[in-house]
Amino acid sequence: MKVVQKIKYPASCKKAFTLIELTIVIGMMVIIAGFGMGLLSQQLKLQKIIRDNNFLVEDAPQVSNMLGRIVQRADRYQIFADMTAARSGVTGASSGDVLVLVFRDAVGNKSFGMIEAQTVDGEVSINYYHEDPAAGSVPIWDEADWRLARWDAPAEGDGLVFSNTNGRLTATLKGPKNEEITYASASQL
Repeated sequence: MKVVQKIKYPASCKKAFTLIELTIVIGMMVIIAGFGMGLLSQQLKLQKIIRDNNFLVEDAPQVSNMLGRIVQRADRYQIFADMTAARSGVTGASSGDVLVLVFRDAVGNKSFGMIEAQTVDGEVSINYYHEDPAAGSVPIWDEADWRLARWDAPAEGDGLVFSNTNGRLTATLKGPKNEEITYASASQL
């Protein structure tokens, strides 16, 4: 008969982890995973806040830049309450959704530009129209040449209002959460 001898391991060399060691490691892994989930949750909340409030950071400066570039080239401007008033050529208003600009070239020929703010399907869009009418004729303003900007409409009021304040052209933008910012022309036109 053969006798099987058990191998005795020295005390410093263990075969496996004890139950207490495994419990500690699993507990630490759960804590680290919890911290990771907390960081992910905070990151998602921050992204949502940034996405919800990007009007003043992204959209408004772009609108300001485009309006500034166009308006600074104009020789004069006139504000109308809406597109119908601008097309009919009635007397302008002190504030409104439409800004008509008159440009003159070096020889004195006139061309016209119009910036219109309209709210359609919950979005504010700013459209630019440009007309080079024949001498003595009135601009038609049929179709927008390009869209300057578009953003979600504010809960209350208009998205963009042009006004004449103390002889200065001001444009007041209102964002989707009723954030408001006003831009003014650098000089009187």
